[in-house]
Amino acid sequence: MEISLKLEGINELLAKYQTSKVQKAIFTALNRVVRSGKTAASDEIRNNLGFNIMKSDLDRKITIKVEPLRGEIAVAGKPILMSYFKPIDLGTGRRIIKRRGKGAVSFEMKKTRANVMGGVQAEIIKGRKIVLRGGKWKAGPDVAGVFIAKGKGGTPLVFGRLSGSRKLIALKVYSEHNMFKKVLERVADRINEQWTKEWHHQFERLMK
Repeated sequence: MEISLKLEGINELLAKYQTSKVQKAIFTALNRVVRSGKTAASDEIRNNLGFNIMKSDLDRKITIKVEPLRGEIAVAGKPILMSYFKPIDLGTGRRIIKRRGKGAVSFEMKKTRANVMGGVQAEIIKGRKIVLRGGKWKAGPDVAGVFIAKGKGGTPLVFGRLSGSRKLIALKVYSEHNMFKKVLERVADRINEQWTKEWHHQFERLMK
C-alpha cells in the first residue's frame, strides 16, 4: 500500500527559507510519522487482532526506513514459531517460556503439571486456548503426535510428526506479513492523522 502525504504551504516555506532547511523539516516530520505507523501496526496486531505475542518480539520484525521524501514500513513474511505463544505440553508438562533479557528467539523449557490427555496447549489469540493433537496443519501435511522437545542447538520447539513418517516439523503460525495486511487500513489512517499534526508543527515552527 502506498500513501501520499500533502505538503501544505510548501511554496510559502521555499520562498522564505533555503531548500535544505525545508527538507530537514520534512524529514523530521516524516520520520516521526513512520515511527508512529510502526507503533500503530504493533498495537493493532496485539490489541485489536488479539495476537498473543510480546510487543518487543513483534517490533523486532517490523522495520522502518526514512529517506528525504519517502518513508517505508516493512514487515517480515516468515511464519512465527509456535514457541512464541507460551505452549504447554499437556502430556509431559513441558512448557516453553522466553528467557528474560535475551533475544527474540531465546527460549527455555520448564516443567509444569502434566495431563494424561497429551497434546500441546497454546494461546495464539488472547483468551482462546487451543489444544493441538494432530491433523491438517495450515493447509500443509497431516501431522500427528504434537509435542514439545529441543531442536537443533537446544532450542525448545513445538513439533509435529508427519503422518506415516518419522520426520518431524516445527509448527509455525501466521506470518507477521499476514497479520500486517489485516490492519493496513487502520495504520494508514493513523499515518494520515499523524502527518497532519507533525507537518503543521514543523510549518508553524519555521514560520515563527
